[in-house]
Amino acid sequence: MLAIDVDVVATGLQDEGATLFVNAWNERMGVIAAKSATLVQARKTRGGCIMHVLVVDVGGTHVKILATGQNAAREFPSGPTLTAEQMVADVKKLTADWTYDAVAIGYPGPVLNNRPLTDPWNLGRGWRGYDFEAAFQCPVKIVNDAVMQALGSYEGGKMLFLGLGTGLGSAMIVDGIVEPMELGHPRLIAALEPEYVVVGGGNVKKLKELPPGCRAGDNANAFVGGFRLWQEMRGCHASTAGKARV
Repeated sequence: MLAIDVDVVATGLQDEGATLFVNAWNERMGVIAAKSATLVQARKTRGGCIMHVLVVDVGGTHVKILATGQNAAREFPSGPTLTAEQMVADVKKLTADWTYDAVAIGYPGPVLNNRPLTDPWNLGRGWRGYDFEAAFQCPVKIVNDAVMQALGSYEGGKMLFLGLGTGLGSAMIVDGIVEPMELGHPRLIAALEPEYVVVGGGNVKKLKELPPGCRAGDNANAFVGGFRLWQEMRGCHASTAGKARV
């Protein structure tokens, strides 16, 4: 697993929660920088208060969550019986002592108009068209899980992200514009001509060697991407999984 350069990440973000998480993550991995990162100015809401964002990363085996101001992620099991309604109930239960004003969700499937387009093959039913804003009773932004981790991995230019989890997720970011993709074969990398490729997801650690021009991503970047959704993103356009600008 790659160490995260705390100062680089903190400088590039405008969210206190993402920076706190990166610091805590590196400390647990034993690679915390000798000098402490300077927290960047927290993003303000239109009301002038700090926006507390809850990031929810929905996976095939676990649902992981982190909120602004917290330095440790929490999780609970998912699996083939987990419905959208149950997921929301479990998240609310696990965050009863947290405060948040908005939610960012990484969903393992295509998204349209800020709602899941289909039920995921590896989870329960009831995800398609589910109204998460009504369920959480606050603003919600939902994107494909590969998109969320791609946002957290992006360092400018033209990047292709490949997520190796319980399935293969992919997203392309070109000059800050996110385009979710459905790649049928890794050989398409050559045709897309990215400047760099990030390979992430829970199964990236199983790869003995990365292809030339690729670097390993980090699951922590899913949380970073979730916080970035509530920065300069203009919202999801009506496409298969929602385009975004970062």
